[in-house]
Amino acid sequence: MSGWRCEKEKILFPVEGGIPNFLLPGRREVLTEFLSAYQQIRTVEGWGDTAAQYYRELPYKDLSGKHSRIWTIRARTFDRFLLHFSQQVGRRRVRCLDLGAGNCWFAARIAELGHTVVALDVSPDLRDGLGALSNFPRSQHSRIIPVRADFDAIPFGPEAFDVVVFNASLHYSSDVWSSLSGAMAVLKRHGVLYILDSPIYRNFEAGSQMIRERKQRFASLFGIDMPVRYDGSFLTHLMLHEIATRHRTEVLRPAYGIRWALRPVVACVLGRREPASFMIVALHKD
Repeated sequence: MSGWRCEKEKILFPVEGGIPNFLLPGRREVLTEFLSAYQQIRTVEGWGDTAAQYYRELPYKDLSGKHSRIWTIRARTFDRFLLHFSQQVGRRRVRCLDLGAGNCWFAARIAELGHTVVALDVSPDLRDGLGALSNFPRSQHSRIIPVRADFDAIPFGPEAFDVVVFNASLHYSSDVWSSLSGAMAVLKRHGVLYILDSPIYRNFEAGSQMIRERKQRFASLFGIDMPVRYDGSFLTHLMLHEIATRHRTEVLRPAYGIRWALRPVVACVLGRREPASFMIVALHKD
Protein backbone atom coordinates (compact mmCIF):
# COMPACT_ATOMS: atom_id res chain seq x y z
CA MET A 1 0.00 0.00 0.00
CA SER A 2 1.36 3.41 -0.96
CA GLY A 3 1.39 6.22 1.51
CA TRP A 4 3.37 8.14 4.09
CA ARG A 5 5.08 6.34 6.94
CA CYS A 6 5.93 7.78 10.35
CA GLU A 7 8.98 5.77 11.39
CA LYS A 8 8.93 7.10 14.94
CA GLU A 9 5.37 5.92 15.64
CA LYS A 10 5.42 3.06 13.09
CA ILE A 11 2.22 4.32 11.47
CA LEU A 12 1.42 4.10 7.76
CA PHE A 13 -0.79 6.89 6.47
CA PRO A 14 -2.30 5.57 3.21
CA VAL A 15 -3.18 7.47 0.05
CA GLU A 16 -6.81 6.71 -0.83
CA GLY A 17 -8.34 7.96 -4.06
CA GLY A 18 -5.38 10.29 -4.52
CA ILE A 19 -5.92 11.84 -1.07
CA PRO A 20 -3.42 11.18 1.74
CA ASN A 21 -5.20 9.99 4.88
CA PHE A 22 -3.51 11.44 7.97
CA LEU A 23 -6.24 10.46 10.42
CA LEU A 24 -4.58 8.91 13.47
CA PRO A 25 -5.55 5.24 14.00
CA GLY A 26 -7.42 5.98 17.24
CA ARG A 27 -9.36 8.83 15.64
CA ARG A 28 -10.40 6.86 12.56
CA GLU A 29 -12.76 4.70 14.60
CA VAL A 30 -14.13 7.66 16.58
CA LEU A 31 -14.88 9.64 13.41
CA THR A 32 -16.59 6.76 11.59
CA GLU A 33 -19.85 7.26 13.49
CA PHE A 34 -19.70 11.02 13.04
CA LEU A 35 -19.12 10.77 9.29
CA SER A 36 -21.91 8.25 8.86
CA ALA A 37 -24.40 10.55 10.59
CA TYR A 38 -23.04 13.67 8.92
CA GLN A 39 -23.30 12.26 5.40
CA GLN A 40 -26.73 10.84 6.12
CA ILE A 41 -28.22 14.12 7.28
CA ARG A 42 -26.44 16.16 4.60
CA THR A 43 -27.93 13.89 1.95
CA VAL A 44 -31.41 14.27 3.42
CA GLU A 45 -30.96 18.05 3.49
CA GLY A 46 -29.94 18.05 -0.18
CA TRP A 47 -26.33 19.25 -0.03
CA GLY A 48 -24.08 18.63 -3.01
CA ASP A 49 -24.88 17.90 -6.63
CA THR A 50 -23.88 15.73 -9.58
CA ALA A 51 -23.05 18.70 -11.83
CA ALA A 52 -19.57 20.23 -11.71
CA GLN A 53 -21.00 23.67 -12.45
CA TYR A 54 -22.86 23.60 -9.13
CA TYR A 55 -19.54 23.62 -7.25
CA ARG A 56 -17.90 26.15 -9.56
CA GLU A 57 -20.62 28.73 -8.95
CA LEU A 58 -20.45 28.58 -5.14
CA PRO A 59 -20.87 30.64 -3.03
CA TYR A 60 -22.51 33.15 -5.38
CA LYS A 61 -25.12 30.85 -6.92
CA ASP A 62 -26.83 27.74 -5.60
CA LEU A 63 -27.77 25.99 -8.82
CA SER A 64 -29.61 23.29 -6.86
CA GLY A 65 -31.94 25.94 -5.44
CA LYS A 66 -32.09 24.05 -2.13
CA HIS A 67 -30.04 26.34 0.10
CA SER A 68 -30.03 29.68 -1.69
CA ARG A 69 -30.57 31.70 1.50
CA ILE A 70 -27.59 30.10 3.24
CA TRP A 71 -25.34 30.61 0.22
CA THR A 72 -26.39 34.25 -0.01
CA ILE A 73 -25.10 34.74 3.54
CA ARG A 74 -21.90 32.84 2.81
CA ALA A 75 -21.28 34.88 -0.34
CA ARG A 76 -21.46 38.11 1.62
CA THR A 77 -19.16 36.66 4.28
CA PHE A 78 -16.72 35.59 1.60
CA ASP A 79 -16.70 39.01 -0.06
CA ARG A 80 -15.95 40.70 3.26
CA PHE A 81 -13.24 38.12 3.95
CA LEU A 82 -11.67 38.73 0.54
CA LEU A 83 -11.44 42.45 1.18
CA HIS A 84 -9.55 41.92 4.44
CA PHE A 85 -7.49 39.03 3.04
CA SER A 86 -6.31 41.07 0.05
CA GLN A 87 -5.29 43.91 2.34
CA GLN A 88 -3.25 41.51 4.46
CA VAL A 89 -1.39 39.63 1.71
CA GLY A 90 -1.11 42.35 -0.93
CA ARG A 91 0.61 41.03 -4.05
CA ARG A 92 2.25 38.10 -2.27
CA ARG A 93 1.38 34.52 -3.17
CA VAL A 94 0.66 32.81 0.15
CA ARG A 95 0.19 29.33 1.52
CA CYS A 96 -3.27 28.86 3.02
CA LEU A 97 -4.71 26.08 5.21
CA ASP A 98 -8.46 25.55 4.81
CA LEU A 99 -9.59 23.67 7.94
CA GLY A 100 -12.83 21.77 7.42
CA ALA A 101 -12.72 22.36 3.67
CA GLY A 102 -15.89 20.41 2.85
CA ASN A 103 -16.50 20.33 -0.91
CA CYS A 104 -13.51 22.67 -1.49
CA TRP A 105 -15.38 25.67 -2.90
CA PHE A 106 -13.48 28.05 -0.60
CA ALA A 107 -10.12 26.48 -1.45
CA ALA A 108 -10.94 26.77 -5.15
CA ARG A 109 -11.77 30.48 -4.86
CA ILE A 110 -8.48 31.18 -3.06
CA ALA A 111 -6.50 29.06 -5.55
CA GLU A 112 -8.15 31.04 -8.36
CA LEU A 113 -6.30 34.08 -7.03
CA GLY A 114 -2.96 32.30 -7.45
CA HIS A 115 -2.40 31.10 -3.90
CA THR A 116 -1.56 27.56 -2.76
CA VAL A 117 -4.17 25.92 -0.54
CA VAL A 118 -4.12 22.81 1.61
CA ALA A 119 -7.74 21.66 1.88
CA LEU A 120 -8.10 19.61 5.06
CA ASP A 121 -11.21 17.67 5.98
CA VAL A 122 -12.19 14.37 7.60
CA SER A 123 -14.54 13.44 4.76
CA PRO A 124 -13.50 12.12 1.34
CA ASP A 125 -17.10 12.16 0.11
CA LEU A 126 -17.49 12.81 -3.62
CA ARG A 127 -20.43 15.20 -3.25
CA ASP A 128 -19.83 16.93 0.05
CA GLY A 129 -16.19 16.25 0.97
CA LEU A 130 -12.69 16.35 -0.49
CA GLY A 131 -13.73 14.07 -3.36
CA ALA A 132 -15.69 17.00 -4.82
CA LEU A 133 -12.39 18.70 -5.69
CA SER A 134 -12.48 16.92 -9.06
CA ASN A 135 -15.33 19.24 -10.09
CA PHE A 136 -13.09 22.29 -10.28
CA PRO A 137 -10.99 23.38 -13.28
CA ARG A 138 -7.37 22.34 -13.54
CA SER A 139 -6.28 25.95 -13.04
CA GLN A 140 -7.68 25.77 -9.50
CA HIS A 141 -7.21 22.06 -8.86
CA SER A 142 -3.46 22.24 -9.46
CA ARG A 143 -3.00 24.74 -6.61
CA ILE A 144 -4.99 22.72 -4.06
CA ILE A 145 -3.57 19.87 -1.97
CA PRO A 146 -6.35 17.74 -0.44
CA VAL A 147 -5.51 16.15 2.92
CA ARG A 148 -7.78 13.91 4.93
CA ALA A 149 -7.15 14.78 8.56
CA ASP A 150 -8.79 16.03 11.74
CA PHE A 151 -8.28 19.71 12.53
CA ASP A 152 -7.90 18.68 16.17
CA ALA A 153 -4.73 16.84 15.08
CA ILE A 154 -3.27 18.93 12.24
CA PRO A 155 -0.50 16.94 10.50
CA PHE A 156 1.85 19.86 9.83
CA GLY A 157 4.79 21.36 11.63
CA PRO A 158 5.06 24.79 13.24
CA GLU A 159 4.69 27.94 11.15
CA ALA A 160 3.86 26.17 7.89
CA PHE A 161 1.13 28.55 6.64
CA ASP A 162 0.67 32.27 6.04
CA VAL A 163 -3.11 32.09 6.47
CA VAL A 164 -5.33 29.58 8.27
CA VAL A 165 -9.11 29.55 7.86
CA PHE A 166 -11.98 27.84 9.69
CA ASN A 167 -14.70 28.29 7.08
CA ALA A 168 -18.06 27.27 8.60
CA SER A 169 -16.21 24.56 10.49
CA LEU A 170 -14.97 25.64 13.93
CA HIS A 171 -18.36 24.79 15.43
CA TYR A 172 -17.63 21.11 14.68
CA SER A 173 -14.70 21.19 17.09
CA SER A 174 -14.95 19.07 20.22
CA ASP A 175 -12.70 21.60 21.99
CA VAL A 176 -12.65 25.10 20.49
CA TRP A 177 -9.66 26.28 22.53
CA SER A 178 -7.59 23.25 21.57
CA SER A 179 -8.52 23.67 17.90
CA LEU A 180 -7.56 27.34 17.92
CA SER A 181 -4.28 26.56 19.67
CA GLY A 182 -3.39 23.90 17.09
CA ALA A 183 -4.27 26.22 14.21
CA MET A 184 -2.20 29.07 15.62
CA ALA A 185 0.77 26.70 16.01
CA VAL A 186 0.95 26.01 12.25
CA LEU A 187 0.53 29.71 11.41
CA LYS A 188 3.62 31.72 10.53
CA ARG A 189 4.59 34.81 12.46
CA HIS A 190 2.61 37.82 11.18
CA GLY A 191 0.07 35.40 9.73
CA VAL A 192 -3.72 35.58 10.19
CA LEU A 193 -6.23 32.98 11.34
CA TYR A 194 -9.82 33.57 10.21
CA ILE A 195 -13.04 32.20 11.67
CA LEU A 196 -15.92 32.43 9.19
CA ASP A 197 -19.60 31.48 9.42
CA SER A 198 -19.61 29.83 12.84
CA PRO A 199 -22.48 30.78 15.19
CA ILE A 200 -21.80 33.40 17.85
CA TYR A 201 -24.14 34.16 20.77
CA ARG A 202 -24.22 36.82 23.45
CA ASN A 203 -25.91 34.39 25.81
CA PHE A 204 -24.35 30.97 26.47
CA GLU A 205 -27.77 29.51 27.20
CA ALA A 206 -29.00 30.50 23.72
CA GLY A 207 -26.18 28.47 22.16
CA SER A 208 -26.93 25.53 24.44
CA GLN A 209 -30.60 25.70 23.44
CA MET A 210 -29.56 25.68 19.76
CA ILE A 211 -27.68 22.42 20.34
CA ARG A 212 -30.68 20.90 22.14
CA GLU A 213 -32.88 21.85 19.18
CA ARG A 214 -30.42 20.21 16.78
CA LYS A 215 -30.48 17.02 18.83
CA GLN A 216 -34.27 16.97 18.87
CA ARG A 217 -34.41 17.56 15.12
CA PHE A 218 -31.91 14.78 14.50
CA ALA A 219 -33.89 12.37 16.67
CA SER A 220 -37.13 13.21 14.84
CA LEU A 221 -35.50 12.73 11.42
CA PHE A 222 -33.54 9.56 12.12
CA GLY A 223 -34.90 8.11 15.33
CA ILE A 224 -31.45 7.86 16.94
CA ASP A 225 -29.31 9.96 19.24
CA MET A 226 -27.04 12.48 17.60
CA PRO A 227 -23.45 11.20 17.74
CA VAL A 228 -20.79 13.10 19.62
CA ARG A 229 -19.25 15.94 17.57
CA TYR A 230 -22.16 16.33 15.14
CA ASP A 231 -24.07 18.27 17.79
CA GLY A 232 -21.44 20.96 17.36
CA SER A 233 -20.33 23.94 19.36
CA PHE A 234 -20.52 27.72 19.22
CA LEU A 235 -18.73 30.89 20.22
CA THR A 236 -19.91 33.54 22.67
CA HIS A 237 -19.05 37.21 23.11
CA LEU A 238 -17.26 36.23 26.32
CA MET A 239 -15.11 33.77 24.36
CA LEU A 240 -14.30 36.48 21.80
CA HIS A 241 -13.18 38.69 24.65
CA GLU A 242 -10.95 35.89 25.95
CA ILE A 243 -9.51 35.33 22.47
CA ALA A 244 -8.71 39.05 22.26
CA THR A 245 -6.68 38.81 25.47
CA ARG A 246 -4.50 36.12 23.86
CA HIS A 247 -4.15 37.44 20.32
CA ARG A 248 -4.56 40.72 18.47
CA THR A 249 -8.08 40.30 17.16
CA GLU A 250 -10.35 42.01 14.65
CA VAL A 251 -14.07 41.38 14.43
CA LEU A 252 -15.54 42.14 11.00
CA ARG A 253 -19.28 42.41 10.42
CA PRO A 254 -20.44 41.66 6.88
CA ALA A 255 -23.58 43.43 5.68
CA TYR A 256 -26.34 40.83 5.46
CA GLY A 257 -29.24 43.24 4.97
CA ILE A 258 -31.89 44.87 7.12
CA ARG A 259 -33.99 41.74 7.64
CA TRP A 260 -30.96 39.93 9.03
CA ALA A 261 -30.11 42.87 11.29
CA LEU A 262 -33.64 42.86 12.73
CA ARG A 263 -33.60 39.15 13.65
CA PRO A 264 -32.63 39.73 17.33
CA VAL A 265 -35.40 42.32 17.73
CA VAL A 266 -38.01 40.01 16.18
CA ALA A 267 -36.86 37.10 18.36
CA CYS A 268 -37.13 39.24 21.48
CA VAL A 269 -40.64 40.45 20.59
CA LEU A 270 -41.82 36.92 19.86
CA GLY A 271 -40.17 35.43 22.95
CA ARG A 272 -37.83 33.19 20.98
CA ARG A 273 -34.23 32.35 21.76
CA GLU A 274 -31.47 34.68 20.65
CA PRO A 275 -30.53 33.96 17.01
CA ALA A 276 -26.88 33.35 16.17
CA SER A 277 -24.81 36.10 14.64
CA PHE A 278 -22.10 35.40 12.08
CA MET A 279 -19.09 37.66 12.24
CA ILE A 280 -15.61 37.23 10.82
CA VAL A 281 -12.99 36.90 13.54
CA ALA A 282 -9.39 37.53 12.47
CA LEU A 283 -6.59 36.51 14.87
CA HIS A 284 -3.15 37.95 14.17
CA LYS A 285 0.02 36.11 15.14
CA ASP A 286 2.36 39.02 15.86
